[in-house]
Amino acid sequence: MKDSYDIIIVGAGPAGSAASIILANKGFKVAIIEKENLPRHKHCGGCISSRSIPSLQKLGINIESVSLHKYKGFTMRYGDLVTGYDWGDMKVYGVYREVFDYAITNKAIDAGVVILKNQVKKLRMEDDIILVFLDNDNILETKVLFGADGIHSIIRKEIGVTYQKNKLGFCLETEVPATDEIIDSYNDRLFLDFSYFKEGYIWAFPKKLGKTINIGFGTDFHTVKNSKIPIKKILQRYAQDKSLFLPRIHGAFIPFGGTVDCFGRNTVILLGDAAGLVSPLSGEGISYALESGIYAAESAIDFFEHNTPLLESYSRKLNSIKNEINIYGLQLQKKMYRGRTHRKLMFKMCSKNQDIMKKLGEIFTQKITYEQGVKQLTPLKLLPAMVKALVT
Repeated sequence: MKDSYDIIIVGAGPAGSAASIILANKGFKVAIIEKENLPRHKHCGGCISSRSIPSLQKLGINIESVSLHKYKGFTMRYGDLVTGYDWGDMKVYGVYREVFDYAITNKAIDAGVVILKNQVKKLRMEDDIILVFLDNDNILETKVLFGADGIHSIIRKEIGVTYQKNKLGFCLETEVPATDEIIDSYNDRLFLDFSYFKEGYIWAFPKKLGKTINIGFGTDFHTVKNSKIPIKKILQRYAQDKSLFLPRIHGAFIPFGGTVDCFGRNTVILLGDAAGLVSPLSGEGISYALESGIYAAESAIDFFEHNTPLLESYSRKLNSIKNEINIYGLQLQKKMYRGRTHRKLMFKMCSKNQDIMKKLGEIFTQKITYEQGVKQLTPLKLLPAMVKALVT
């Protein structure tokens, strides 16, 4: 006899756990299959943008309970050019991802979600039933399955959806123990350094309550492949300049070039990183993961209660995010990372015009949408600042 669930979710990250909370609270029988021991490490700087807050509130998660730092602004550097922006009352937090993610998973467990420590080997469709084959030879059955299992999604592979290699990005990160004096030197700001790579940046996110600074970098896979200097050495050089010693460095691929073309097949849908829902500008994916989890749950509820086609409903809900990433996010990526001369001009404009700096800060922290950012950073609107930057 096979164990049966209304919905099976593969992956216990923010997307999968968020979806499970909403579904379990509506009375559905839900299981999450997670291959890692929980809590597990996630390759991430651990910055929670203001865009994530409404989703967390909807799930009943108090961000203050897991926050290690509340940021008041950010500093950006390109070579000798350094500029920054304080964003006032906007809420941006620093967390340890294993603690943050596990807080959401625990909320799911409290709601009655079953967590299975297994790995999915394959899927098989039989009429309107999905059979899920596990690594312990057990077989589960369900009518709806969510693939929230990351960039190397086995679910995406099983349903024949691809993510092109040229869309991949890569990141390295580590939590570095730091004294209060070093942490305080960041002035409660995120730090982004665009000096080292044609695309991407080095980050330093202080976390005062944890007495650490998360240091890392994100860039496209092509840059990593063709780098003449080992990437780890660049991070080590940055850390040494700050009198910091880097412990073990973690690396991972991330979606960096847009979403998948199709968000699922029939009653199997893809969430979060598995769907390529990551910003091509900043590499941030937590807010999109949470939103995709909520949308997936809402679509599943409509499927069960009103027989609404699951994939059609979910794709429609995701359409604005898809356009934000694939159209406007990629446009901003080109604006920000279009060669060193263009980037230097952008930084000179930011250093001489606080309004442009503020707008860039709002884009990076997702206070405004990428569509709004593209429209507000048009060449015509930037022309006076461009002229000033070029002649001084």
